[in-house]
Amino acid sequence: SDGQETTANVGDSLRTLAEEQTDVLFQKVESITRPEASIVSLEPNTAFAYQGEVVRMKVEIAVNEPMPARLRMLHKGVAIQEQPLTLAAAGIHEAWVDVPMHTSGATNWTAELIPEKDYFPINNQVSTTVTVRGEPRLLILHQDPRDMRSFSRALKEQEFEVDVRGNRGLPETMDGLLSFDAIMIADLPATDMPPRQM
Repeated sequence: SDGQETTANVGDSLRTLAEEQTDVLFQKVESITRPEASIVSLEPNTAFAYQGEVVRMKVEIAVNEPMPARLRMLHKGVAIQEQPLTLAAAGIHEAWVDVPMHTSGATNWTAELIPEKDYFPINNQVSTTVTVRGEPRLLILHQDPRDMRSFSRALKEQEFEVDVRGNRGLPETMDGLLSFDAIMIADLPATDMPPRQM
């Protein structure tokens, strides 16, 4: 241990070990004296996003002395963007990166720190995964689907995938329902739906 308490119950653990007559030996570990920088964490503001959406990611960086650095975001090993950083003092620093989601599915993102001086380069990368869905799917049910044309066109311009159906178009299975992100029932009487669909 470096002697710094990392959890709230270290003292309790030491008391328990003493009660159990377990020998605990202490030896001070010297901290790194050479310049060192590392990425502590990479946290997206959401684990799920839609294709085309921008996800903000928080990167926590630790340094033991002031230094300039560059922060890169990589997707599938390719640098998507890079920004310069001025890490003005020793300690933990936060950086924010806005990343557009272009690929659907489970997408892997890596933050890479390139400091001016560094002792352990192995701790300069951290990865995270964001699940990206394609365009949001919307099912619109109406007695006369033609009445929904202008509304459907407006949604498509906003990059929704729209399926307009008549009064018998509601899926009868849960899988069929779950294939849509939202279902809009417009001017459709409940009597047009069988109990299973209800």
